[in-house]
Amino acid sequence: MAKRVKITDLTEDMFVAKDIYAEELLIVPAHSKATPRMAAKLEMYNIRSVEVYTEGEPEEPENEKLDDSPNNSYLVSVRNSPEFKKFNKHYDNVVSSLEVQFNDVINKSTEINVDKLLGQVDYLLDQSDNSYHMFDMLQCMRDYDDSTFTHCMNVSVISNMLAKWLKFSEDDIATVTLCGLLHDIGKLQIPENILNKPGKLTPEEFEIIKQHTTKGYELLKDKDLKLPIKLAALEHHEKCDGTGYPAGRKSAAIHRFSKIVAIADVYDAMTAKRVYRDALCPFEVIASFEKEGMKKFETLYLLKFLEEIAYTYINNNVVLNDGTSGEIVLINPREFSRPLIKTAKGEFIDLSDRRDLAIKALL
Repeated sequence: MAKRVKITDLTEDMFVAKDIYAEELLIVPAHSKATPRMAAKLEMYNIRSVEVYTEGEPEEPENEKLDDSPNNSYLVSVRNSPEFKKFNKHYDNVVSSLEVQFNDVINKSTEINVDKLLGQVDYLLDQSDNSYHMFDMLQCMRDYDDSTFTHCMNVSVISNMLAKWLKFSEDDIATVTLCGLLHDIGKLQIPENILNKPGKLTPEEFEIIKQHTTKGYELLKDKDLKLPIKLAALEHHEKCDGTGYPAGRKSAAIHRFSKIVAIADVYDAMTAKRVYRDALCPFEVIASFEKEGMKKFETLYLLKFLEEIAYTYINNNVVLNDGTSGEIVLINPREFSRPLIKTAKGEFIDLSDRRDLAIKALL
C-alpha cells in the first residue's frame, strides 16, 4: 500500500509509488529506489514528501488494485479509465507544485504568485469535460492521504464549481478559487503530531487545531492578496448560526466567499477516507447536510450545491443499506438525498417514503 512520507524519513527499502514532477519536468520516475542522492534532488526542488511503498509490497499504487466490493466497484470502473489515469498524473503534478509554493511562503516568507496558482487550478480543471466529470475524478482520488495540500486543492476546485453554479462573475470565481486554495495554509503551523493524530483529540489539542484559522490569516494578512482570500483563511469554520470559530460570527458578519469555502471544506472532509472510517458516500454527505446544515451554512449556496451534486449521479447504479441494488431515475427536489430508485427487478422505491432505507454506496 502506498503511503506518503517526509523526505527526511525515506529509507533505502522504499520505492517511489508515482512519477514525481517539478512543474512539467519529470525528476523521479515511479518505482525508483529511495537513495540519499534522490532525497537530495527532491530537497533541491523543495519537495518535502512523496508517496512510497516498501520492498516486497506490490509496486502499483493502491488506486490500481481496489477490490470489487459494492463500495468500490463504481470507483474501480472510473479509476481504470484512460481519462482518470491522465487526470491522476496532472493532479500529482499540481499538488507537488502547491506543496513547494506553500512551504516557500512558510519558510522563506515569499510572496504568493496568484497567477501561477490560478493557472495550476485551471490546468487541472481543463482535464475534465464538465463539473460532473470532475466530481467523479475527485471522488477517485481518495487513496491520497488527507494532507493539507490535497485538501486545499480539492476545496479550491469544489469552490470554483460552486461559484460557477451560482453564476458568479469571472473575477469572483477566480477569487473564490484562491480562497479555497489558501484557506488551510495555517495548518502548516500546527504540530504534526496533533494535526495527524489518528485517535480522538483532547479538548486541549482541539483548541490548538482551531488556531489554524488565525495562523492562516496572520500568514496572509500582509501579502498582496484580495481581502476575501485572507478572510476565507480566518472564517471558513464560522457558521451562520454563530456556532463556529474562531469568533462565533453569524451569517451577516461572514464574507460570502468564506461561506462558499465552508461548504466545500466540509464536503471534501466528509467524502475523504479517515483513519477511523471509510470515505462516506456522497448521498450520506448530502443527507448530513440536509439534516444539520441548513442553519449552519448559507442556505441558498448549500441548496444549489446539494442539487448539483445529486444530479451528478442521476442514472447511476447504487446499493441501499438493506443490500438492494438499483438505479437513480429521479431526483427529489425537496430532499436531494432521497431520490426515486428503480431496482434490478423493475420495481420502484421512493426513498422519501421509505425512511428505513438510504443510499449506502455507488455502484
